[in-house]
Amino acid sequence: MSLWRAPFRRACSPRGGRVPFGAALIAIGALAVSANRAFAEGPAATTLALPVEWLAAHIETVLSVVGGIAAFTISTTCVPKQMRDTQRWNVRKTSEEMLSAMITGDFPKLMDRLVLEFGWDVLARTLYDDIAKTLTDSQLAQVDVILRNILRHLEVICINMKNRVIDEEICFDYLRSIMTTFYVNCDSFILKERKRRANSDIFENTEIYGKKWLSIMQMKSDGVPYERLRLQFRIAK
Repeated sequence: MSLWRAPFRRACSPRGGRVPFGAALIAIGALAVSANRAFAEGPAATTLALPVEWLAAHIETVLSVVGGIAAFTISTTCVPKQMRDTQRWNVRKTSEEMLSAMITGDFPKLMDRLVLEFGWDVLARTLYDDIAKTLTDSQLAQVDVILRNILRHLEVICINMKNRVIDEEICFDYLRSIMTTFYVNCDSFILKERKRRANSDIFENTEIYGKKWLSIMQMKSDGVPYERLRLQFRIAK
């Protein structure tokens, strides 16, 4: 009896009253091995006092328990990680698809209209106030409509980043120049829209990420390693 009771007793009677999972598993394994040896060699070759008939009836059950515990341990360790990796991949794929649709859709056409119809290349760092002085009231109204639609596209992206639906780091790679330049050059237009609609939340998320990305770009210019810059990005769910 001492051949299998000793490890089982040590595993099940730890200091502090709790059974360490690994120790319990070792004890059960020792019991299974001892029982299997007893069944194979007969009562004369082991100190186990259990009848061979009992061992024959229960050895498969003991081994099944050990196998079940091992399978449970593997599943609780590996399956959640696999689920997280799959979710992470899905988020990155969604981010890429959303950004590709934006860059190849109406967004660039709206930017082209500002250049072709009004001679304003926003990415050339010309301020809204400066271009507004050169336009008639009718032209300025058209520019405002186009700007409003452009900023709505950016606001949707920012809302999705804020709620961690899409990956901020991927968005940064796609849009850092556009987002920061539009924020800087159109800041006065955003204030104008908030006043017009009496709502200080208009394009709020575009403003938040515009400022944040400007800070990250400054850190990059200052020589901060990219691995540290990555810590600034909001991780998607």
